[in-house]
Amino acid sequence: MIGVNLKVGLKSVIEQFPGKLDFVLVDGGCVLSHGHKQLMCLARSVLSKAKILLLDEPSAHLDPITYQIIRRTLKQAFADCTVILSEHRLEAMLECQRFLVIEENKVRQYDSIQRLLSEKSLFRQAISPSDRLRLLPHRNSSRQRSRSQIAALKEETEEEVQETRL
Repeated sequence: MIGVNLKVGLKSVIEQFPGKLDFVLVDGGCVLSHGHKQLMCLARSVLSKAKILLLDEPSAHLDPITYQIIRRTLKQAFADCTVILSEHRLEAMLECQRFLVIEENKVRQYDSIQRLLSEKSLFRQAISPSDRLRLLPHRNSSRQRSRSQIAALKEETEEEVQETRL
């Protein structure tokens, strides 16, 4: 239990409870932040060795540090599990292997982010062009690399032209 609490970043919170790990949490009792509640639920999932996690907006109302702890825990503790996220943050989407697009209570698309962004999909229509670049950075980086190579070539050519003018 202590290892799990360390893993999900709850050690300092639990040390403040009277009785530490023996403290009983009840509704209306000890006040926990939304982030600490999320971490408690995540610790419970780790302890129960859950193989399937269904998370509805796990990053909602979290400070950046707690959000990073949750992301790290999901990647490490649940690497061999099925994690289904209902999420709006792009950072969370970057770590997903498949996307399920639901419209009017029906599954409309199910595929990888690369496929959904490369065709005229509902998912592509819902994502802004700048967010598309964030979701597929490797495509953008190759374009930037090509542009920088072209710029370097242009500079070399300009230098040669200047030298011939002298």
